[in-house]
Amino acid sequence: MEEKENKHHYLNMFLWGLLIILVICTAVHLLNVWVFPDSEKFDPEIWGTVSDWMMIFVTLSTAVFLYVTLQSQKDVQRDQNKIFKMEEFKYLRSIKPSLSIHSSHRHSWNGNTLNGLEIFIDINCDPSCQIKYSIKTSASEIISEMKEYRLVRTYDITIFLPLSSKRETIEKVLYEFNFKDVDGNEYCRSVEEEFSPNSRNGYDKKITNQLDKLVNIVY
Repeated sequence: MEEKENKHHYLNMFLWGLLIILVICTAVHLLNVWVFPDSEKFDPEIWGTVSDWMMIFVTLSTAVFLYVTLQSQKDVQRDQNKIFKMEEFKYLRSIKPSLSIHSSHRHSWNGNTLNGLEIFIDINCDPSCQIKYSIKTSASEIISEMKEYRLVRTYDITIFLPLSSKRETIEKVLYEFNFKDVDGNEYCRSVEEEFSPNSRNGYDKKITNQLDKLVNIVY
């Protein structure tokens, strides 16, 4: 609808421009014939003939229509790119593997001294999902990792997190899971968990940061 309105608008502009040129040329011709004396008539060698002015009008009209056509093509291309991105997004969402990550922990004692946390991580994902992971402390020390992609359905990880002798210290663990869908597109999910000391001489866990993003698209 909008495209048709634009075409009508430009056609009206062209017709009005043509009408104005014709009116001006007719007026100049009538003035030359009936009003101005020979000494004051418009000289065609200076002002040009009707055909000269028509050529200028046609040239300007052609330039304007070329510009409008190019702008219209750019708008169409932009709309097509939007549609493509929307369809691509829908498709990626439809094939993105379902990845469920659950962690639990228990305290590790050395005699009467709490010296660490045992953290249990359960991973459940689609049968077609390939996965690799890296688990680090807040100081970027790697606790556990799987460097190469592996096709898994369920996977269990147990890690040991040493605790600082200072009870007020908050410990953090960063889980980073990379996984691929059936097309080989790569995703990344990172989870940061914080273990803070409580009044029961233990540690409470909470998630402080979580990020899920598309890392690489295979075309």
